[in-house]
Amino acid sequence: MTKKYKSIAIMMMIILLFPSQLVQAAEPIDGMAEEGTLQELEESALKMPTETADIADWPVGPATHGRSAIVMDADTGAILYGKNIDEKEFPASITKVLTALIAFENSEPTDSVTISEECEYSVPVGYTHVGLKTGNVLTMEEALLATLLASANEAAYSVGENVGKNAGHDYQWFIEEMNRRCQELGGLNSNFVNTNGLHDENHYTTARDMAIIGRELCKYPEYFTLSQTLERQIPATETCVELNLWQGDMMLWPSAEDYYEPVIAGKTGYTDSARSTLFTVADDGNMRLICVVLHTYGANSYADTKSLLEYSFANFKKTEALGAEVVLPKDASAEEVSLEEVKNPNGTMTTNYLYKGQLVGTKTSAKKAETPSKDSDAEETPDTSRKTRAKTSMGKTIILIAIGAVLVLILLFLGGAILRQKRRRKGRRRRRHHRR
Repeated sequence: MTKKYKSIAIMMMIILLFPSQLVQAAEPIDGMAEEGTLQELEESALKMPTETADIADWPVGPATHGRSAIVMDADTGAILYGKNIDEKEFPASITKVLTALIAFENSEPTDSVTISEECEYSVPVGYTHVGLKTGNVLTMEEALLATLLASANEAAYSVGENVGKNAGHDYQWFIEEMNRRCQELGGLNSNFVNTNGLHDENHYTTARDMAIIGRELCKYPEYFTLSQTLERQIPATETCVELNLWQGDMMLWPSAEDYYEPVIAGKTGYTDSARSTLFTVADDGNMRLICVVLHTYGANSYADTKSLLEYSFANFKKTEALGAEVVLPKDASAEEVSLEEVKNPNGTMTTNYLYKGQLVGTKTSAKKAETPSKDSDAEETPDTSRKTRAKTSMGKTIILIAIGAVLVLILLFLGGAILRQKRRRKGRRRRRHHRR
């Protein structure tokens, strides 16, 4: 009897102490060692083949100076240009695009952000920062401005730490949420270990995954408001140092050599291992495109992005096919579009629209349990999404409390059973002694 109770108690302790979702060890990026001069590496990148070049009757795209690049239509998900789009690369500071998305989904602009000692000293010497000090207090909007404009690494850390804290968790919860949302959106080849993109062998992404994240971020008008801010001075207060912030993406500055008028948002990145990275959203009035270039050699990330966007705007059109909006080459016929339906692990159905095998549009249905009635046009907003996750989190907490209560009862019952057994044994020994 006692062994049985012990086994039950041990099983319950395992369930309580170990989470059901185990984090898999991140695989390091293969083939990152590089040999050759910068010119040789540049020339090698220019000769790399592109996936879209193999599609029959597809417009020929420009050669780029980086190892990976993509152009995706933000509204349909159509891929207009692809070069090693699923190759793992280090993102550097364009990581902050995902940091902003998680912040928008889980906080308000007026939320308070307090700089901790861990935050102040999270940035190694030589990396970008704006001089925030322990105890400084600013708003979430100001912290995101410092993150997106000035690429301040301690500001990005503070966003993750404070959003996590406000959600009843911590900085690590924010990191887990970054990875969860990336996978939920369809980004299956990324792993993030920080909020700012400081180099780590296990911190990587792909061009496709960053474009997918960007599509979701485009749903937030406040992102464009922040990104289009060219400069902002935040005066010193009793609780914060003065902050002077400038937009670091030169494609947004009308006076800059690399200015490109259709660009409406962007984020730069650089580390020695990642080389130059660039995330860009551009709109010419007909299409809104996301361009991502990764591991770009030399100072070519702006030039490559501009040539990719110009190629896309010039060679593609939006049209209707099979009852959905798609993006096709200008000379292509909508009659050549086919579709495939894919059932997703989370219960949704995705319809992919294909032109000669290339993705030209995608549409995901709602979960069956969340499908609105015929009279309802309601859809989930960021606020309702936060409430749903809050309820889910509360439900998990209740379950853990219930498991803990059951465990306590089992241990108490076990202890009582053991105590009763000891008393019976002691009684038997006394009776035997008495008979002697």
